[in-house]
Amino acid sequence: MVITLTSRNDTANEINLNCLAQINEKEYLYDGTITGKYEEKEMPVAKELRLKEGVQVMFTRNDSLKRWANGTLGTVSKLSKDEIQVTVDNGETYAVPCCSWDSITYEYDREARKLKKQVTGTFTQFPLKLAWAITIHKSQGLTFDKLSLNLSHGLFAPGQLYVALSRVRSLDGLYLSNEIIPQYAHTSLEVLEYASEFNNTDIITNEIESGKAVYAAQNNHDYDEAAKQYLMLAQKHLIKGNIDESMQQLNRCFNIMVNDEHLLGIIDNSHISMYQEDSWQSNFLAATFSLYAMKYNDAYQYIEKALKHHVWQDALFVKSRTLTMLERYVEADNVNVQLAGLFDMETPSANVLYTISMLNELHMEEPGLKYMSKLIEIRPKYDGGYIALRMLCKRRGYTLEYSQNTVSDLVSAFNSDISQEDFTSLLKKARKDSPKSISYLLKRIKKQDWGEKLD
Repeated sequence: MVITLTSRNDTANEINLNCLAQINEKEYLYDGTITGKYEEKEMPVAKELRLKEGVQVMFTRNDSLKRWANGTLGTVSKLSKDEIQVTVDNGETYAVPCCSWDSITYEYDREARKLKKQVTGTFTQFPLKLAWAITIHKSQGLTFDKLSLNLSHGLFAPGQLYVALSRVRSLDGLYLSNEIIPQYAHTSLEVLEYASEFNNTDIITNEIESGKAVYAAQNNHDYDEAAKQYLMLAQKHLIKGNIDESMQQLNRCFNIMVNDEHLLGIIDNSHISMYQEDSWQSNFLAATFSLYAMKYNDAYQYIEKALKHHVWQDALFVKSRTLTMLERYVEADNVNVQLAGLFDMETPSANVLYTISMLNELHMEEPGLKYMSKLIEIRPKYDGGYIALRMLCKRRGYTLEYSQNTVSDLVSAFNSDISQEDFTSLLKKARKDSPKSISYLLKRIKKQDWGEKLD
């Protein structure tokens, strides 16, 4: 029960076929079945499985009864037309059942506003493969008692040597076909690049500056102020010509941001000189700073260029906000549909929830209260969410339901006709003096039936 690891597929196949040919037993062919569409390159085992009694095999799937695991080695002890029995290293013999693997695609349903999983095909076969030899790549995650490392063709990728040597439990079970030489330990350029910057004083200084700028805002759960500080740092680094650092600060800005209305007009784009470079990073930076400089037509042109190279959430957010400011609401709504399809609603982005909710409610006559309530669930200490939800409820004539036996001044204030300024003051006072009232308000929001479906 020794398995050989090799760096190349053809070497592993050659070893397996040679070992199979040396066994003087009847050969059985088990042909897997495919329903629908299933690409051969995705198959976890061969469609045509050739076995003889006595061959060494590996299981390619965990057993629900825990008799074997993915990577367990065994010897075929009995074969028939419809049955395969395998003896594993503890001496137990099991009849191995067929397994099925599904090929799955994901599609965004615009009307339902959710990702739909579709099974496009199913592949059924015994979860076994010839296993005198496998590639180092396919051995990742597996562990063996005995392992022979075939070095006849050397090693060619960074990390290959480490992966191969770490598959065996102890040195007592390790066998080498050739001496390991220094050339087999390939160095990763990515690791070298990281190591060269590990103690870079400029990077450390930038991180300290970034932390100081947002600490107070984050500590007070003022996410919008923290986003503003990150945006200003991003502009500062771009003016210095440091695109990578500017991109990093913008990423932090969008990660923490909820409502960006206070950012509109705070950027002076007369200092930005990076617009000429036609890369997706430069176009994204130009679009973002143009948006917050209130140069909306420029922002739209730049973000379209960026999205031609690369599509990601922050870029779509900038495009949605730009279209909204240009009063092209239907187009902004189409972008929001794309945005909603990029994340799982169990872990959504706060700024996207806020944007969708406000656009739907204020401009599209579509439901958005559920999105805002979801925002409050994931950012319960963000006062802006409660204030925005109350404003939208007032427009719709909605009130929060709560038990008449429970007195809550904050819920009563939420439902009352007092001004937003007065409600904001009460909310801030409750944060300081009566946190339980905030908790109760949050509880009522979570339990409220908004009459909307959120996917």
